[in-house]
Amino acid sequence: MPNEIPAEPRVDGMPMLGELLIESQLIASTQLEEALLQQSASGKRLGELLVELGAIDDFDLARVLATRLNLPMADLRQSTPDDDAIALVPESMARAT
Repeated sequence: MPNEIPAEPRVDGMPMLGELLIESQLIASTQLEEALLQQSASGKRLGELLVELGAIDDFDLARVLATRLNLPMADLRQSTPDDDAIALVPESMARAT
């Protein structure tokens, strides 16, 4: 059907990112639909598109992804990472943001 919105790929046992963002009231269903349409055309990741569209920011995306993957999230705006951990990050990656 031409007007049908493509579904996000489901990862076994995990809720879909779009569903979590809507449930968290971070995006509206229309924003998800727009991003999914663009995703099918561009091949970009859904979260990346939602950030590009201004629907969410990087921090909200990271927080929801951490929840989705059942991982803790460190807010580096609030704490300083350990020197040993910093040493593990390549300089080019650290400067990329």
